[in-house]
Amino acid sequence: MSVIRKLASQTAVYGLSSMARLISTLVLVPLQSRVLSEEQNGTLSFYYSLVAFAMVLLTYGMETAFFRFSSQREDKQTVFNTAFRSICISTGLFLVLGILFGNDFSSFLGFDGGGVYVKWLVLILAMDTLCAIPFARLRELNKAKRFAFARILNIVVNLSLNVVFLWLLPNIIDGKILPSLTTFAQSIYSPGRQLEYVFIANFAGSLMSLFLLLPVIKTFSFKADKALLRKMLVYSWPLIIVGLAGMVNETLDRVLLKYLLPNDIALSQVGIYGTCYKLSIFLTIFVQAFRFAAEPFFFSQSSQADARLTYSKVMDWFVAVCSFIFLAICLYMDIARHFIDEKFWGGLHVVPVLLMANLCLGIYVNLSIWYKLSNNTKIGSYISVGGAMLTLVLLWWLIPIYGYTGAAWTTLVCYLSMAVAGYLGGQKYYPIPYRVAVNLGVILLALGIYVLSQNWEAEFGQFKLMIHSAMLILYALLVYFIALRKPANS
Repeated sequence: MSVIRKLASQTAVYGLSSMARLISTLVLVPLQSRVLSEEQNGTLSFYYSLVAFAMVLLTYGMETAFFRFSSQREDKQTVFNTAFRSICISTGLFLVLGILFGNDFSSFLGFDGGGVYVKWLVLILAMDTLCAIPFARLRELNKAKRFAFARILNIVVNLSLNVVFLWLLPNIIDGKILPSLTTFAQSIYSPGRQLEYVFIANFAGSLMSLFLLLPVIKTFSFKADKALLRKMLVYSWPLIIVGLAGMVNETLDRVLLKYLLPNDIALSQVGIYGTCYKLSIFLTIFVQAFRFAAEPFFFSQSSQADARLTYSKVMDWFVAVCSFIFLAICLYMDIARHFIDEKFWGGLHVVPVLLMANLCLGIYVNLSIWYKLSNNTKIGSYISVGGAMLTLVLLWWLIPIYGYTGAAWTTLVCYLSMAVAGYLGGQKYYPIPYRVAVNLGVILLALGIYVLSQNWEAEFGQFKLMIHSAMLILYALLVYFIALRKPANS
């Protein structure tokens, strides 16, 4: 259990930045959902969906390649130099092209006059891409606290500026607070630029991260090992396909909603769906924190005799925690819904579906370690491409009929299919003794309690909150004593 505790402690430290993101989201989602219209929220969701695709292309699997080759070589600094130089060159080219053709790209997407948003996004992407390898270097060195600090400051700056631009300055101008600063506020704030201010706040946060990573960047030498770079690119190029396919599964729904629904409702539907999607942030953040800790952890454990048993134990705890988070959010939906404006409540029925989809994604993240350790990244790309093709077919079929509800169910079906394919492939090429029946039982128990609570909700009356709390506690006890205390197969 010592290695599990080590992973848990690293996940907890990485989780500090994720917790800061959670707090930020709990402030930003209510703020942005009230200040911005459904169409503006839709525009925001649409552009940030494209950002996810762009990040995959701009980092082209170099983070994972860095971990892989750094774990195999003594000269880790050379690996860092080689990876970071490659990223610097490609990012510089992207920055120039993005600034020059931002307006044209915006018009191509159907957003006339949105070139200013594209240019801000180009700057944000450039900053975040340049941070990717230095952040990976901190993770590789187990400097989780420095990693978390840099990410937290990014979030603090972003959140603070959002509050200033969307709440503080408008209220000063309206004379509701600090009337002595009205003239100053009017000189720096334009009421019609709320959406642009959101992008500006994000850019400032990303710039803060880059500044805090300067001590890591200063160790960089532009000298690189060309032979090593070729090996890293050969290893990483299938991961580009994995990443792009993953983004198809994760974000293409918000893009296609704009184009597959009638123009008069498209952006508002994207806004409702994107805002409700954010209620799954509690589970998404845990999966992200786990991801940060797990990748270097899995590589470091690969040489241990009991590595595969360790991976199985990690899966047990991961499924248990994610299932608990799923159930907690679903049981307390009456409370959680108040984090978004009432005009978005019509989309709350997709939240449990999206939560379960994210749980399946987290399981696939665990399972994907086999093709990274066995150098079968091509097979990983096949699974991801298969998931992407399934997503495209289902989105094209279901969105015109069911709108964003069809998009949510598509996400769940895709991630569930990928998890099954990942498990079957892993058992063939890198067998790990996962306790499938136990983990499936943990998930089904959570689903069963949720369905039971929905069917009997009217009978609970004023005791609903208390009964839901009792259900959650009972679930946690059952999972711990029946599923987690029983040792994994050896």
